[in-house]
Amino acid sequence: RADRGGAEHACARVGWRLAMVAVTATCGILVITLGLFLIVPRTARMAAILFPNARRLTGFSDFVDLGGFGKISRDDRAVLHVLSYSRPLPPDLKWRGRALSRFDGKVWSEPALPGRAIPTVRGYAEIADLSQRSRRDGRRLIYRVDAQNSGTGTLFIAGIPEFVNADVGTLLLTSDGSLRSAQTGESLRYEVSAHTGPPLAVPLTSSERSRYLELPPLDIRIYSLARQWSGGGAPLDRALRIERHLQRDFKYALDGPEKPVRDPLSDFLFVRKQGYCEYFASAMAVMLRAEGIPSRVATGFQSGYFNDVSGLYVVRASDAHAWVEAWIEGPQSGSAGGRWVTFDPTPFGPAANRTGLFSRINMYLDAADHAWQEWVVSYDLTQQVAMAARFEAALRAWNRPSATPSRNWTALAAAAAKSWGKSWGKSWGAALLAALLFAAVVARFASRFWRAWRKKVRLRQIIRSGGSPSDASVLYERMLEVLARRGFRKPPWFTPAEFARHLPLEENIQVAEFTDVYNSIRFGGDRSATLRLAEMLQELERTGQHRAVDHLTIQ
Repeated sequence: RADRGGAEHACARVGWRLAMVAVTATCGILVITLGLFLIVPRTARMAAILFPNARRLTGFSDFVDLGGFGKISRDDRAVLHVLSYSRPLPPDLKWRGRALSRFDGKVWSEPALPGRAIPTVRGYAEIADLSQRSRRDGRRLIYRVDAQNSGTGTLFIAGIPEFVNADVGTLLLTSDGSLRSAQTGESLRYEVSAHTGPPLAVPLTSSERSRYLELPPLDIRIYSLARQWSGGGAPLDRALRIERHLQRDFKYALDGPEKPVRDPLSDFLFVRKQGYCEYFASAMAVMLRAEGIPSRVATGFQSGYFNDVSGLYVVRASDAHAWVEAWIEGPQSGSAGGRWVTFDPTPFGPAANRTGLFSRINMYLDAADHAWQEWVVSYDLTQQVAMAARFEAALRAWNRPSATPSRNWTALAAAAAKSWGKSWGKSWGAALLAALLFAAVVARFASRFWRAWRKKVRLRQIIRSGGSPSDASVLYERMLEVLARRGFRKPPWFTPAEFARHLPLEENIQVAEFTDVYNSIRFGGDRSATLRLAEMLQELERTGQHRAVDHLTIQ
């Protein structure tokens, strides 16, 4: 009975210790996670600010810099998820972000100009005037955009925006027709009704004309090339000729100059004759200005792809694009005055293959990630109210008496399940796939971490309790693992003493002493030396960590 009481007391003590270890580990994980959340850059944009010499990535920016050099790496993160409410979106759609009018020879930027503040009433804002909203030509697109990893407050719009729904207080419509929000967080959701026809005619004041024709000192050859390519005729025909020359005679590539050049535009036109969209757009805009045609560089995204798993259009950071907008005056512009016409002088790059297994897996992962962001990370009061309203409507329909006998609760449940399955089945299926992949990763690596954690716990128990002779083998195996991480592995045919003698001098002293104490416990029965062996093992681990740090410092 006394033995049983002692065993129960020992079990209770072990259970209490395990509980304390679990609580301590959980608190440590939370502290480390909080530190990483506050310290680690959360966007590629912030990382570029902190590490300016790192390799450049594709993506949207509110300026265009031609002074960079070296290869640009593709960033395939999803930045826009678009849900079309009306019909399939047209191919090669441009998601306009900003327009840049100031060029200093290397950098395109936009001066701080006054815009028009548009207040939102319950999230609703009228962007276009009555003449635009009453148009009957063309067609209209109605879509929702979830913008991630932006941080600029820019609303990316396809078509001419007429109405916008957004959970922001005020929208700013700039003089170039861009929409911005004061909300500059990592994510932004908005709904747009946009017109796909050509823009209406707009006047151009003398100050605006001067701004869109302003040029820095240029290589004289650029003026000659612009005159040669454009030829004579109406402004629209001349612009189209410049566009065709750039598309036909130049090559698209993500490779920039190998080293900084003094005049990147001349280097592109007369030396390399290849580059990415920013070079093509800059070259055409400068040539149009040299020919007296007002122009600007527009930036945003183009194309993307349709993910049939989530039912959303996905636009990646690698879909960032730059093109040209020119103010064309005359009858050929399609209006009595003048209007802004879009030109894209960049040749078609290699199309991404989205039919393979890897691309299909990416679609499921993207759908799962978007479902997680929408229903976990961004779950807020608005979604709670919407879900409650749908639940209330379902209950009201269930309780409403029906003239048709077949409309009983089973039929309603079946119809609801079918409707729910169509709308959410794919997203939750993708989430389930992601969960299974995560479980597979955990199953692959969890046992290794569990064994390492158990060995550390066992070492602490030996130090606290003094241990037993059988613990000496556990400590010796742990010592061999420490040496193996340093590159010293014990051959199976070596005795412990032989292995210690063959180690380098800096390792030999500690390991030889450790081996002597180990032999005295295993074969001499010295139980009191187990605690000393555990302390020696801790010292050996600390010495290895210091040597690793010293080695990295020397390197």
